[in-house]
Amino acid sequence: SVSSIYNGFYMSGACLGSITVMLAEKVNAWYMSSILVGLVALAGWIATAYVAVDKDDAPAEAMPKPISGRKLLSMPATWLMIVAFSACNWVDLSVNTDLPVYAQFLGFSVSSSGTLMIIISVSTLVSSLIAGKVSDLAAKRRGTDVLRQRVMVFAAGFVVAMASFVGVIFARSYAALVVFSVITMAGASWSNGTFWAIPPLLYSADDLESGTSTVTAFSNLVNPVATFVVGVLCGGRGAWTAAWTVSILVCLISMTCGCLLVRHKS
Repeated sequence: SVSSIYNGFYMSGACLGSITVMLAEKVNAWYMSSILVGLVALAGWIATAYVAVDKDDAPAEAMPKPISGRKLLSMPATWLMIVAFSACNWVDLSVNTDLPVYAQFLGFSVSSSGTLMIIISVSTLVSSLIAGKVSDLAAKRRGTDVLRQRVMVFAAGFVVAMASFVGVIFARSYAALVVFSVITMAGASWSNGTFWAIPPLLYSADDLESGTSTVTAFSNLVNPVATFVVGVLCGGRGAWTAAWTVSILVCLISMTCGCLLVRHKS
């Protein structure tokens, strides 16, 4: 639940820029957006520093022997988790970056695009919070395989996202675009919010920190690829159907790798 709360707020951050652009469209909106996002980032940094700082009365903990990078990368579960989480980043970057451009490509105004992103941002937050709760409830069911339950809840988000991407491709009215875009991003946020409950079931307590850091780092490599493929390579040529179709395939690959994790319980 904690990770779902964090990821929900993380993925809904586009709401800040969208609101600023709408309110300040007649002035230098991008300049004001940068200031607002910068202030929020500073506030987040201060809060993180306060929480993470060592307390004087905290008991000393024995430092575990770190797992070698070679051993970590030799584990199939590590690579499956990297690929499984990559689609969360792909959808997040491509939707938040390129969906407003796509909306304007369809003929909608900048204000309409901003409204769309606000609605999407709220839906991602709500979806992530609900997903975390559902994942916890599924894992607490007596006599169930916890890893399997976590993975199935995680995969469900991608099923929703893939189906809704099809609606985005064929949407021509503003209402249809809003509905399918919201469901798409809610599905991706659902998977994002439930993913981080999976690594503790696959890594030992001593390896968990190194493992999650590795999964995060490698899965983030997809970020520039997503914006380039969706926004530049496809969208820049007007080939938006191809752009969203590639996104569907990425979700399918990630969902498949996620489902394969049930075979690698530690």
